[in-house]
Order: sequence, then C-alpha cells, then structure tokens
Amino acid sequence: MRARLSAASEKTPAERWAPLARELDPRLLEQGDWPATAAILQQVHEQGHDVGAVTCGLVTEGPLGDSPARDLRYRIVSRLELPIVGGETSPAPTQSPGAARDRQDVNGPRPPRRGTLGR
Repeated sequence: MRARLSAASEKTPAERWAPLARELDPRLLEQGDWPATAAILQQVHEQGHDVGAVTCGLVTEGPLGDSPARDLRYRIVSRLELPIVGGETSPAPTQSPGAARDRQDVNGPRPPRRGTLGR
C-alpha cells in the first residue's frame, strides 16, 4: 500500500489522470492544454470530490466540444465553483469591480462622497 501511494505521489497530474481521460474522451490527452485540465482534476481530488463520478457525470450531460480539455475544465469550474487562479481557467467575474461599490444599499441611495465633483 505504501509503495502505491508513493508511486502515485511521484506522478504528475497529467500522468495520474491519463487513464480517466482515456475513458472520458481519448482526445483529451492529445490537447496541448491537457496538463492544465489534469491540474484541475487534481485540485478537485484534493478537495475531496470523486473525480471519476464528477467528470463522468459532466461528459454524460453532453459530449465534449472541439477543444475537449478546455471544455472539461470549464464544466468542472462552473459546476463545482472552483476558485481557479491564473490563466484562461479563471472564471469570468460576475460583475465589474466597481459594481458592488456603485450599487445602492437596500436602505436607499448612498449620500454623495466628499470631494466629488458636481456638488
């Protein structure tokens, strides 16, 4: 058991998740961005999710598109609402940075800020 755990920890995520990728869609391994997708699969695993069940469910909902590795990443991120940082795997913000600041309180409009033009 210890030897298997040690061998698994020495593998890169791309190597570790390759057998699952072959089952889901063999094209995944041919994609240049497969390592990025495998890194997300590893993150899902480390968060305690059943990677096989999650990914099989996502692929069962519909076949992966022309960019299968990216498609799978986007499905995982949107379904599990993962906080992915960096690169194209970052989910788009749901509102602009100033939107929360500009939004009115539930109690009514905010008073004007000091030092603003148009007083």
